[in-house]
Amino acid sequence: SLEAIFGPEESVNKAKARVTQQAMASTVKVLQAVPELLETTTFGGDIVTNTPENALRTRDHEMWFWAENFGNLATLKAMTRNGGRLAALTGQLNPYNEGPLGVIEPGAYADILLVEGNPLEDITILGANRQMFDAPARKPGSVDTIDLIMKDGVIYKNTLD
Repeated sequence: SLEAIFGPEESVNKAKARVTQQAMASTVKVLQAVPELLETTTFGGDIVTNTPENALRTRDHEMWFWAENFGNLATLKAMTRNGGRLAALTGQLNPYNEGPLGVIEPGAYADILLVEGNPLEDITILGANRQMFDAPARKPGSVDTIDLIMKDGVIYKNTLD
């Protein structure tokens, strides 16, 4: 039942949730049938709710869903390297066209997370969650195992002190 996956949240559009569930299942079928597509597929999908809390829950669940179906390494690549490659294809529309994206190397644009643990072994240290709308609410940047968040050279969270 959708209630078991998506929870009882009032703001959830159940019809969109059902379509999203079907789309996620179709994505698995396509990427399992043509595994080389994983090397170019990016992470992320449409949000099926209208509250910031549920948008975050959806993203956390999608991260778990990807790792469960394709493995943690493929999930991390889809969230980082593949997205950088896709942005580079936009040419002049790419806001970061002075260096590569999705990699950590000299001259590259990089958002950096320092985490306690190894996301290749446990994707939940990045906030991934098996539950979707019935997961506990959390605020952006509140994953306890993420010690440092840096974007465009600006530190947004630092618990290393």
